[in-house]
Order: sequence, then structure tokens, then C-alpha cells
Amino acid sequence: MTRAGRELIGRWRRQPGEDCGHDYAAELRIDPDGSYSGTTEPPGEFTWWDSGTWRVIDAGRVSLSIANDAVVSYRYEFADDRLTIIDSSGCRVGYRRGPDGG
Repeated sequence: MTRAGRELIGRWRRQPGEDCGHDYAAELRIDPDGSYSGTTEPPGEFTWWDSGTWRVIDAGRVSLSIANDAVVSYRYEFADDRLTIIDSSGCRVGYRRGPDGG
């Protein structure tokens, strides 16, 4: 796995930000085996990132299989314990690494 892939592994919590990020997971767990899972707040709400697979396409690009089983490519930025995922419309969804360090 590349360095870019390793830096994404862990538990992430969505940070307050743009309203466009509402349909993305409130909490996101990215596992080293290429799987991920997302949860909503409150529980039971819809999220595009429910569970599936992920992989780094290249530096700054990741693909995720989403709720309708499509595989979607996103840009991302990573710095310190912060991850920002940018969708095709330009919506920026910010996450901070969870307290357990992932």
C-alpha cells in the first residue's frame, strides 16, 4: 500500500462545514483491507458512504463504492489529522481523525 493509502486508514469524524456534506457519513472508518464503513447522525439517516470498498487511484484521488454500488472518484486533501474529500460538484467534506487514533 502506498503512503497515500496508509494516511487515510483510521476512524474519521465529519466536521462542521458546508451544507452540501449532509449526505456523507458523519463517521467514517477506513480499513487497511480496502473496505470502509460510514455511519450517520442521527442513526438510520441516508448516507452515500454506507459501506463498501476504497482505493487510492493516485496522490490526491480516491475511489469509493457508494450506496448505489457505483464506484465514484473523489479528490482529497490530507494534512495532520484532517481529511477533506471533494466531490465532483466541489463540495468539501471535512473530517478529523477520531479520538482512538483509528
